Amino acid sequence: MKRAILLCVLIVAAAFVVLAAKPEDAGPANADTGKNMTYGQCVSAAAIVKNTCYATVKQAQTDCKAAANADAKQCKATYKKDTAECKKTFKATKKNECAKIKHNFLETLGSAFK
Repeated sequence: MKRAILLCVLIVAAAFVVLAAKPEDAGPANADTGKNMTYGQCVSAAAIVKNTCYATVKQAQTDCKAAANADAKQCKATYKKDTAECKKTFKATKKNECAKIKHNFLETLGSAFK
């Protein structure tokens, strides 16, 4: 009886080890497709896009202010509108795309020990 219980425990432990093992990435091609991304990686990628958008908007504001016939109020209004659009896009991506990624118990434990 004890041997049967020990055997069952070993089988269950082996199953958890197999489930916890992550497959090796196929290289950069796998990273570009967005497959096997964790929630944190998805949000991080969306944040990079948001920060790039902010940098582009900031540069556009600088260029607008440098223009000879620029209206300061118009430049500021355009800047606010564009930054709000960057933020809106980031939140939508986080809500719609990253929320699709489900966490299982083992991923949660794995991320806790990193």
